[in-house]
Amino acid sequence: MGSARRVWLWFRSEGLTFPLQLHARAQIRWVEASYTAIHQVLTNPVYVGAYIYGKTRQETILFSTGARKRRIRFLPRSQWQVLIPEHHPGFIDWQTYEANQQRLAANTRPQPHKGGGAVREGNALLQGLVSCGHCGRRLHTHYRGRNSSPGYHCAGKVLVENRGVYCLNIGGVQVDDAITRAFIAALEPAKLTATLTAEREATGSLV
Repeated sequence: MGSARRVWLWFRSEGLTFPLQLHARAQIRWVEASYTAIHQVLTNPVYVGAYIYGKTRQETILFSTGARKRRIRFLPRSQWQVLIPEHHPGFIDWQTYEANQQRLAANTRPQPHKGGGAVREGNALLQGLVSCGHCGRRLHTHYRGRNSSPGYHCAGKVLVENRGVYCLNIGGVQVDDAITRAFIAALEPAKLTATLTAEREATGSLV
């Protein structure tokens, strides 16, 4: 499918649920799949048949006020303490898993420009200027691929919580081209009027 997001949307379109382990009780509840859950499965080598240990490390942050906060840091694979491929039967082979990781790494999740609608850096023509035709929310801008091709998407509250779908998600190249052509076409009458006026003025000055 090419990306974790497409897998996630496929789960939703097919009405497939995902197992959720409740910490308070030793039971499993089947819920609507979230993007985070799908991404974790696609990137977890356990499902490939590998045994891993020590992929996280607990760190303590000391603030200037004297307060402390603990957090879990995910380590790069080179720093895992134990990694044993083919430890148990997996759903896919290791080579396929590695290819999937490269593809996932090449894909970037939409990163909307923050702010109150002001035009930001980037080559998208309409960033910060357009709203969703379905719900009226302001569209966010994202860039994908090696060429950083622009795109526009509408992310509501449900999507931010990883439980919804995009209200609108379109590529920006064709949209920007269409807007550019429409803008140039709109300028043609004014351009023609200005040209005729200039010609009349030039002719009058020669008389």
